[in-house]
Amino acid sequence: MKNNQYDGYIITSATKDKYPILEFSKGGLPTNISTMTKKSQLEVEKYANKNNLSIGKSTPIYGGATFYYTEYNLQDSKNTTKKKVIVDLVTSKIINEDAENTSASIDKIEPVESDEIEGAWNNLENRISMENNGLEAVVIKATSKNLSNVPYYSANTAGCAPAAGAMVLRYWDLNGYPNLPSGNTLISELATGMGTYQGSTNPSTIDDGIEIVCSDHGYTNFNAITYSGTMYMSNVVSEINANRPFVLCMYGAGARVGGSDDYGDHAVTCMGYYYQGTTQYLNLHDGWDTSTAHYITYGNWDDAIPVWVRP
Repeated sequence: MKNNQYDGYIITSATKDKYPILEFSKGGLPTNISTMTKKSQLEVEKYANKNNLSIGKSTPIYGGATFYYTEYNLQDSKNTTKKKVIVDLVTSKIINEDAENTSASIDKIEPVESDEIEGAWNNLENRISMENNGLEAVVIKATSKNLSNVPYYSANTAGCAPAAGAMVLRYWDLNGYPNLPSGNTLISELATGMGTYQGSTNPSTIDDGIEIVCSDHGYTNFNAITYSGTMYMSNVVSEINANRPFVLCMYGAGARVGGSDDYGDHAVTCMGYYYQGTTQYLNLHDGWDTSTAHYITYGNWDDAIPVWVRP
């Protein structure tokens, strides 16, 4: 509580088969964040329209930490329920198009790799041990890394998501994949592939758009992955250390370090990270500033969905 008002929460794991921090919030659940519920409902509306149905009753589903869903009844012209679908509020993706068994649908989500969980616990215990002994905790050996050859493109050209994807693909164009276009041509092709409309892009189509553009230019080996789990700092470090910039879709994001304007709902390109003590930062080409990278503090958002891009 803060000033007698709800200010957030943190859920921790009691056992080591899950991440130490399962979920945290600075004040809003996905079911209460209008942008997330709206994006999910738009996805269901598209599916319903394809099947000549309309949306009826919706029921929120909580599947445990970080797993928030809504089940929708889809009705025919006589208001008879013909189908049920479950949509993931975090990714805005339909996870089951005929949800007769809710628990079975949710159980299909892939589990997190155990070595990643073990690493998170080792980092935490290392910090606790060193702090108890009066030593500075070292979470990850490398304090920073930034990838070069990531260009600056403006989000004003066709929207933030196509610009963020274009910055990632231009990086790969300069690192072994020279058949990809660049500049406004690349941004325009990505906007078409992602289904961007009036500058707005559904986060669930960003990965498809990237793969479509790569395939159109002869590169069928690119794998764009919308990560549906919680993005931990260890995930960021792993991608950047592997020399892979990625698209980051932020929701309800605060201001960059040293800035005053909140990012809000915005897609950017992450091309680096930096540690200062126990505070963690992501380095971004944000599409607003077309000449300088900017840091944002890890977790300074209501939600963040990364799209890994891996040749």
